[in-house]
Formats: sequence, structure tokens, C-alpha cells
Amino acid sequence: MRIVRWSEAWHSRVLQFRRRVYPDNDRAGDDAHFRWRFLRTAGADTSPRAPFTLLAVEGDEILGQWAGIDDRVWAGGRTWPVTWMVDLVVAPEHRDTMAAMALMREAVTAGRTLLATGVPARLLPFYEVFRWRRIPVGGSFYAVCRPRPLVDLAHAGDADSPATPKLPAAVRTLLPLSDRLLPLLRRARSAMIPGRGSVELLPAVPDAADGLFHRLRELLAPTPVFDAAALRWKLEARPCGRHELLGLPGAGGQLRGLAVLKLRRRPGVAGWGEVAAILVHPEDGPGFHRLLGGVEERAHRHDLDFLRLRCSVPALQRRLRPPWWLRRDRPPITDLFLH
Repeated sequence: MRIVRWSEAWHSRVLQFRRRVYPDNDRAGDDAHFRWRFLRTAGADTSPRAPFTLLAVEGDEILGQWAGIDDRVWAGGRTWPVTWMVDLVVAPEHRDTMAAMALMREAVTAGRTLLATGVPARLLPFYEVFRWRRIPVGGSFYAVCRPRPLVDLAHAGDADSPATPKLPAAVRTLLPLSDRLLPLLRRARSAMIPGRGSVELLPAVPDAADGLFHRLRELLAPTPVFDAAALRWKLEARPCGRHELLGLPGAGGQLRGLAVLKLRRRPGVAGWGEVAAILVHPEDGPGFHRLLGGVEERAHRHDLDFLRLRCSVPALQRRLRPPWWLRRDRPPITDLFLH
């Protein structure tokens, strides 16, 4: 067994491997999605480049893959290049080999700053062996429109839903009624937010996004860079999947705030929205609630079952209060891992 870097010569076999190990993900082996996600980055330079994807191979056979996405993080008054670990997978018939260990060893010795989230508890010893640093970075908050799909998703073990113990039968009988009443209550509450209608659905990323991020970056640090280039890669260059950009206008043509809503759906189980980014001054409570009201209004339009927001800014966390926003952290799933 040897570890090699991705190259065009391996590309078709990489896509075949990904289709096989991710049979329920129709994008895993899609050529356009792979090239957008791994060959073009969220940095200012979005020209094609060799991705940081490592392969464990024997002859012409791929045994496993480690894949990362290049990104930028603002911290300590400067921009740091980082790589997010998004895939470490080994073919089922080779999981009794050292393929995973060899892939991780190659990744952590490549001289890059690596980040990861969503690490399940059973894999913690694996990360500890390679001296990843575990950092609690924030909280996970949920705005529930329909409880039953969220419960079903949690029981299915989805990393984007809160872990939920098995509910008593009496409670489950009330879920259908809650599924009908809660959307009405949330819609009425969202409509009552002052200035909610001033939030706009933006058809494209405005140049003013640069000014907004530069004004806020020290107040939000450490934070991924959400300037115009990063948002255009995330939203406009995306070949599949749906993201929406909401803007809150400010004085003098400036942007007061931005929010990115990622639309997700598991057919037959649930549809939900991930607030993939929210940029607003930490002390601008009215602006923050207007943006959330705009996000909730879009959730109603798309008939979503719940919203999920990761938030690491204490001033904004304090504004996410029950019963409208429920905090449910799942360490280590919600923690950041740094190498």
C-alpha cells in the first residue's frame, strides 16, 4: 500500500470509489461537484488547482481517501490559510488494514493547518493519537417548525440534528398536533418582528459584502473569511444544491448584515435549513433578529421542518432564547478539532 496525491490520472477512479462508498449521496461521485468543491477553493483565487486529496492505493485500486477543502480563517489580526478535513473513508473490505492510519499520518505531516468538525465520540481516540486539539467553539441552536421530522432525523443518527432519547408513547401521540400548530405560531411570531420586511433576498453577492466583513472581522474573530470572493464560491459557483443569500441594507448604501441559508432535505424524513453564515455587528440586536426573521420567512416559504444555527459569538448567543430557539450541543460533534 502507498499514499499518493490526487491527479487527473486518478480522477475517474476517485469518482467511482466515492460512488461506491457513499451510495446514498448522488453528489459524491459527480464530476462537476467534485471539481467545484475540491479543485476551486473559497479563497480569493478561485482558479483550478490540485486539491489536497490523498489516496491509499494498491496497484490501480483505491483503498481509501482523505479529502480536504482549502479555506481562510481570520484570527489574530491576519488571514490564515487552512484546510478543512471533510472526508476520511476506507472501502469496507479494507477497513481491517492500516489505510486510515496511513492517510491521516500523511495529512498531519504535510505542513498544513487542519480543521475538522463532526467527529463522533467513537473516533476520538483516533484523533488523540495524532494530537488534534479539541476546541469548544460555540453552540448549536434549533428553531423547530415541526417536531416529528426532527425527532425522526435524530433517531436516524443524523449529525445535523440533536441527539434525542426515545420519546414516551404519550408524547409521540402529540407530535402530529404540534406539527400543525407550531408552523402557525412561528409564522405569526416572525411576522411581528419590527423591520423584518427590510431583509432582501439577494440574487447575487454584492461587492459591499467585502466592506461588511472587513468592518466586523475583529469583532467576530476567529472566523472563516466571508468576503465577497468566498460567498461567490459558496453560492454562485456551486453546480448543485441550493443556498440563498439574505441582506439587510444599512445607511449610505452599506450592508448592515448578511445571512446564508443552506437548504437541505432527506427525502421521506425531513427538510431543514442550515444558517451557513450570519454577519452582523454583535451588539446590533435588532439587525440580528431581523436577519433571523428573514431566514424564518424563507423557511416558511420552503416548508422546512426546522432551522439549525451554529453560533460562536457570545453576544449573539444570548439573543437566541427559548422557546423560539433551543440550544442542543452534541460534543464532540459540535466541537472544532485543530491540527
